[in-house]
Amino acid sequence: SQFTLTKRSKGEMAASVNVLQESSPLVPNQVVIAKEDFKGVQEGDLSFRQGEQLVILEESELLYWYKARNSKGVVGLIPRNFLKTVATPPPKPSAPIKIQSKKMA
Repeated sequence: SQFTLTKRSKGEMAASVNVLQESSPLVPNQVVIAKEDFKGVQEGDLSFRQGEQLVILEESELLYWYKARNSKGVVGLIPRNFLKTVATPPPKPSAPIKIQSKKMA
């Protein structure tokens, strides 16, 4: 992958992969999967491995960064361009309701 430097809050710099951003915003409690490894470069970044599932907690003040939690309960910031969304399965239908009809005499 090709890396570029992107400006972060308070003039800090961090490496970010130069790939297209997915346009759909992420929402709290949404599960995402890492498309590739990410090694955090600043305090507060959450490192993860390709294929790892993460839960979005909230949108960060930083463009295309989100606060998330990994399966071990560790919380930190993750970049949007390393993530793919997981399709939410449709709710399971409830058991069919059986209606007994009374025979008319």
